[in-house]
Amino acid sequence: MLPYKDLFIDFDDTLYDTHGNATLALEELYDAFNLGHIFENKAFFTENYWEINEHLWSQYAHGEITRDFLIVERFRRPLALGKGAELSDEFCLKLGDAFLEFNCTKTGIVDGAKDLLKHLKSRGYRLHICSNGFTEVQHRKLEMVGMTKYFDTIVLSEQAGANKPSQKFFDYAFEQTKATPESTLMIAIIFLQTS
Repeated sequence: MLPYKDLFIDFDDTLYDTHGNATLALEELYDAFNLGHIFENKAFFTENYWEINEHLWSQYAHGEITRDFLIVERFRRPLALGKGAELSDEFCLKLGDAFLEFNCTKTGIVDGAKDLLKHLKSRGYRLHICSNGFTEVQHRKLEMVGMTKYFDTIVLSEQAGANKPSQKFFDYAFEQTKATPESTLMIAIIFLQTS
């Protein structure tokens, strides 16, 4: 008998190559919006975007900022480091929409991710996505990389009304999946920053 029946699995950077795919999308965005007149090169834009975006997502995960604030500020703040950039909410939202469209077409996954999912399904585990990502984006990305079929349930923070790792998120996840804490394991890749 399996010690665990249900596996809660994170999506971004655990199965889906979020950083690699988003970097490609940022480069497309840079070209599509002619950001070369604001920044000296793509690397300056993308490196600053990542630093700012990671900080904002950490704040969002801890409930310190809203989704709407994150969507605007993750572009306004790096744009402010350029010369003569438009910083209006409208322009930042336009960039955000285009970025998500570009991003949702990318198919990079973490090496071995599909093989792992196939193996786990063949062993009888029930698999559930548990993600803080935005609902419409996560569903599109899962479809694009052909992973939807492996999951019994997709649990997202927007539906839960709380982000991982809060108790409210996991209470909602257990309710949706009909799993129990005693028979469930959470799988996620955690990146630790060192100084």
